Amino acid sequence: MKIRNNIKTPEKGSFLYEKSFSVMFSVPPLMKAYYPHDDFDDIVNYVKGLQYETTNGSIDNSQSVDTFVLNKDIFSNLNEFIKDCVKEYTDKIFVTDQELNVTQSWVNRTKIGQEHHYHYHQNSILSGVFFLKEGSPIKFLNNRNYSFQLEHKKDVNPYNQYNQTTYEYPSEPRILVLFPSYLPHYVPLNTGGDRYSMSFNTFPSGSFGSKAGLTYVNLEKEV
Repeated sequence: MKIRNNIKTPEKGSFLYEKSFSVMFSVPPLMKAYYPHDDFDDIVNYVKGLQYETTNGSIDNSQSVDTFVLNKDIFSNLNEFIKDCVKEYTDKIFVTDQELNVTQSWVNRTKIGQEHHYHYHQNSILSGVFFLKEGSPIKFLNNRNYSFQLEHKKDVNPYNQYNQTTYEYPSEPRILVLFPSYLPHYVPLNTGGDRYSMSFNTFPSGSFGSKAGLTYVNLEKEV
């Protein structure tokens, strides 16, 4: 039996074949990072004192009136931490030197009995959530359309990274998560204490795309 690219190739006349699976079009992963700085408690106390407003009904949570909170001096360490994580994500996952800058940033407050509606982030490439106070988890939904649903096996967990329809991550204080902005997500009914988290969006700076491919964009000047 011959070996080719780490896959066993049977000799002529043999009917024993090595079987394997290849990942084809994977969704970019969720990145998780722990915030190590000593100013975390000061940040939590600060966001509790912000002004909030509800925009989508009484059961929905509220967001800070200030939607550029990372511009405040108190978030200087957090801002640099986020920039470093975004840079690492673009380097390792998107494999690009194109810089992504934070555009808007705001704080979400979800009280007991409230939820955060199903949504995704428009006009953004990579989005993030920084957990400040624990509560209900964030849930991501698989938005790929399947034309049918097979019946799963009984008495076993039938879900894996290829067929699961939701992915849940707990709201752990000091944890930052980054994800593609097009992924729909929500926060289910909060049954714990007041849940606080910071969200933000990103977008490229400078120019990107291809002039030859008629996809060129220059955000700094007229073409």
